[in-house]
Amino acid sequence: MKVGKSLGLVIALSLQGHVWAEVDTDPPPPPERSTLQSPQVTLPLDATAPRPTIEAMINGKGPSLFVLDTGAQGFVLHSDLARELGLPIVGTAAMGDPSNADAIEADRVEIQSIDIDGVSLEGVVADSWDVTVA
Repeated sequence: MKVGKSLGLVIALSLQGHVWAEVDTDPPPPPERSTLQSPQVTLPLDATAPRPTIEAMINGKGPSLFVLDTGAQGFVLHSDLARELGLPIVGTAAMGDPSNADAIEADRVEIQSIDIDGVSLEGVVADSWDVTVA
């Protein structure tokens, strides 16, 4: 299990629409498709870590340990993990307060699938950045 830099993934429970621009200030769009293996899915949550974490597979690789942040507006992962997985960059986004001149610029990457213990998401766009440089 990868723990270190893959902890940079933030999985959001509430996702909103988007408007594509050169540097996008909106959250990533919702996944193209969501599939549940049963009408009710219970995700095992590790609450012993500094932040709540879950295990997930990205494009069939992993599992990796990820932070679950219900207040985030989209998926975020560490740039090292995005490079390791060979995720294609599909744009650029401003993270944090986009009206702030010091907003973080992140790559937008495309993920074919995220599988989380009974939940499968396809066609996911995520923001990718080096969380240690913030």
